[in-house]
Amino acid sequence: ATVILLHALAFPSNVLNLSVFRLDLRLGKAGLQFLDALPPQPADTTLLFPNFATLKKNADALNQLGVRNDDPVKTTRLADFKINPQPDCGGIETTRTIGGIVFLSGWAMSADRKTAADCVLFTCEGTDIKPVIFALMDSRFERADLVAKFHDRAYVAAGWQKTIRPQDLPKGALTLKAWAYDVQSRQVTPLQNEFHLDNK
Repeated sequence: ATVILLHALAFPSNVLNLSVFRLDLRLGKAGLQFLDALPPQPADTTLLFPNFATLKKNADALNQLGVRNDDPVKTTRLADFKINPQPDCGGIETTRTIGGIVFLSGWAMSADRKTAADCVLFTCEGTDIKPVIFALMDSRFERADLVAKFHDRAYVAAGWQKTIRPQDLPKGALTLKAWAYDVQSRQVTPLQNEFHLDNK
């Protein structure tokens, strides 16, 4: 009876852990999809393999063998992606700039499923620069405040954070935006707010 009681008490926590693990797998899948289109991303080495060169070599080998069940993303132009205009899926909440490095954080939910977004993409655009994807989110974190606000446990892993270095961006006056990304449909959904940066 004691063992059964302990299992019952642990069950909610285990379900939550499995849900977060599944989201991390989907973030890893997003990293694999953008492996050829973007420079190395923090999530690649934290979730997939600690050495990026080995990860890239193995991913290319699996792709040549036809083992991978989805095609790599071949473009970073936002115009090449289908945009889902559904509102209220999240947004950029905090922005800080320290020593030229930009720190962004916020939350994002899937536009089609009642879960946290698989991944968050970041775009930059300027007067002479059309919107391009330049990075993926670094990691996700728990948002107990959103769970309390919306009275829904689905929001628990909706938090995301990103560190952006100025050398990873083009020069000039830029607008940075965040987008929720679905690894299955490859749709992007705009998140609220944006960040303006003069990258001199």
